[in-house]
Amino acid sequence: MKKYLAALLCSLSLNLVARVIPPDSPVTRVVNGKTYIVHTVVRGETLYKISARYKCTVGELQKLNKNTATLKVGSELLIPMGAATVVPVQPAPEVKETPEPATPAATRLHTIVRGETLSKIARNYGTTVAEIKKLNGLPNENIKVGQVLKVPAPKGTETPVKAPEPVKPADPVEPAKPETGNTTKPVTPDVKAPANGNVNPGMPEKPQPVPAPVERITEKEETGEARLVDTKMDQSRNFVMHPSLPKGSIVVVINPENGRMAYCRVVDNYATQDYHGAGLLMTRAIASKIGMENGKGEVKIKYAAP
Repeated sequence: MKKYLAALLCSLSLNLVARVIPPDSPVTRVVNGKTYIVHTVVRGETLYKISARYKCTVGELQKLNKNTATLKVGSELLIPMGAATVVPVQPAPEVKETPEPATPAATRLHTIVRGETLSKIARNYGTTVAEIKKLNGLPNENIKVGQVLKVPAPKGTETPVKAPEPVKPADPVEPAKPETGNTTKPVTPDVKAPANGNVNPGMPEKPQPVPAPVERITEKEETGEARLVDTKMDQSRNFVMHPSLPKGSIVVVINPENGRMAYCRVVDNYATQDYHGAGLLMTRAIASKIGMENGKGEVKIKYAAP
């Protein structure tokens, strides 16, 4: 009888627990007396997507977790318990599509000289750093003097431009011959000088100077890694250093994680290999404005260029 009652109580307890705790409840963890939701990072997730999912801010996630500089698949993040409880959804299996063969674009060879960077070469040929890296199989932006790179050929260079045909001069006017027996002097035709000052009849006019083409300013955009540098710049000012942009240029730095931006002035240039391939060096004032307190991350750089 006692065994029967014990089995009945155990069955009732298990049913009660199954009703109170749903099978899809999120995993929680108690840290320093506070309860937090534990989120496991999956492929394709960013801090911005996770914060939007749990109705919290990127700053709260960065404050609770020290491993937010580079998210890795499978790493765990603490979520504030006050955030909305969301059951993690497993990502759908990745379906790999067979890409269509791309039509090979016309290319030409470029030999690197001292002072050149991939950004500068890309601007000169009207292309992007990513396209040059793809054509040459470069893992990063490190290049050296004398290296030969494939670059896209500028459009329109395949069709040669024909030289203008020379203007054939007109036949000279012969003076009228005097009649036989006429003692008067031969009549010389009255030839007036043309307006351009050319006194030789039948000769082409002087070529007029061709006006110089008007230089148009366009907006260009780059994507690269920004790094915080504590030296060489006033940390309270909106100053940045760029590998190739002229000193004094004004650029807009955008953090794609939160959409925050800042207007900055380029104060100096540097070699990318000295800073592990970084595309921009910034002060603490810039890092604070765009919400990149950890000191590095991917940014978009916009600027005006001819």
